[in-house]
Amino acid sequence: MNVNHLISDTVVRIKNGFISHKNSVSVLKSKQVLSIINVLEEEGFIKGYTENKHTLDVWLKYVEGVSVIQNIKVISKPSKRVYFSIPDLIDWRNKTNTFDILILSTTQGIFTDEVALEKRVGGEILCIIK
Repeated sequence: MNVNHLISDTVVRIKNGFISHKNSVSVLKSKQVLSIINVLEEEGFIKGYTENKHTLDVWLKYVEGVSVIQNIKVISKPSKRVYFSIPDLIDWRNKTNTFDILILSTTQGIFTDEVALEKRVGGEILCIIK
């Protein structure tokens, strides 16, 4: 299987899994995808995952039959990269006043916007979760 952008593929598989009320979805494994899945697990958006040789089985989480993730969207794409500095993250946090979470790829790893602000690093915005 040829996939041009693993992050987009992973996000779409998770989103489609929630839409069709699946218990789990299988995503292609890479270091970056594994880091994103770890962040999703730490933040309580998924139950967990199991690691296979080339894939990850991601166990989706529902509360009273409703998916925990209402919407997940890829922001940075190969054709258009989006970067936020620390002031950009602070402005975004102050302007949105919602419970949206950004997942960023920074020089220190992949984090949520909250952790990135604590560590005082900016980076590439991979996706947004509502």
